[in-house]
Amino acid sequence: MVTLDNLKDAGFQEDFHSERCNKMSCTEKKSSYTLSLKPAMECWKFQVDENIIKGTQYNKCDYLFVVKETDDYAEIFVELKGSDWKHAFDQLEATLKHKLFNGNDFLFRWARVAIHSCPSLNNIGTEKDKRIAEFKENYHCDLAIKNSDILSKDYFKGIKDNRKPKKDRFDISGYLYSGDVSKINTAIGVLYRKLYASKNPDMDDALEKGVQILSLLQDKKNEATYSCLRYVELCLQKLKPFAVNDNFVQLSNSMLVSFQCLYDADSGIFTLPEEIADQENDVRTSLLSIYTSLKTSCLFNGDDNFWEKL
Repeated sequence: MVTLDNLKDAGFQEDFHSERCNKMSCTEKKSSYTLSLKPAMECWKFQVDENIIKGTQYNKCDYLFVVKETDDYAEIFVELKGSDWKHAFDQLEATLKHKLFNGNDFLFRWARVAIHSCPSLNNIGTEKDKRIAEFKENYHCDLAIKNSDILSKDYFKGIKDNRKPKKDRFDISGYLYSGDVSKINTAIGVLYRKLYASKNPDMDDALEKGVQILSLLQDKKNEATYSCLRYVELCLQKLKPFAVNDNFVQLSNSMLVSFQCLYDADSGIFTLPEEIADQENDVRTSLLSIYTSLKTSCLFNGDDNFWEKL
């Protein structure tokens, strides 16, 4: 549900509405904020403080601007301040957490602190940058200390274009099942870097690719490259807080059994395919890491004694 519908259902009326608006602004004492629209768009302005959110015990921002372009909505939360930008950040964050604004549909959000006087603005540095990153990560919201913005139709289009699913430069699944060691390595390298860099990984996508890689290990009877093990290991570490699906767990346990059968207890070495024979120590380390992850999550189904001795 979009914010406008939420506010309407809750009985709140806008302070301003225009189907073709070029500019919206708000002012309090000496602080002001102006949003210019190019071209004119439909927009609404709501007073948040002591209207939508009431009570001195609550942190809340001053205003909310909503802009509609075709079927997409942008939301701009504004706090007007003298100089206390830290408190303004807290007020904006509390507003975004409010039930009327939390989890709504929108194309993008901005949070703006309009400051009248802040002589140390160029020196607030690290703390400001940290909060900006947190807003982006936690609320998908662009936070800035600004007294004005220009919002264009092209900006809406740019956001939409960036959110369109991008096709892989090559067919990942095709590379994984190509039988070509070089292509397998290339595909897993791309998947590994993507998962490693992600703070909030797409669990379903990561597991889907993990299942493909585990299937590859089974089908090839462990002739696949060491990079397969590295991805499975990373997948378990990254997704530890989540519920890993049964298919992935079963394949992981089956894969461990397969590698266990390749271990010669007398010689203390794995009988690995020639292509990865020189990676025995790396293989051993990854297998133990995978075992430990499954064991920690109570998902391991196998011979504990073997892996603990190994």
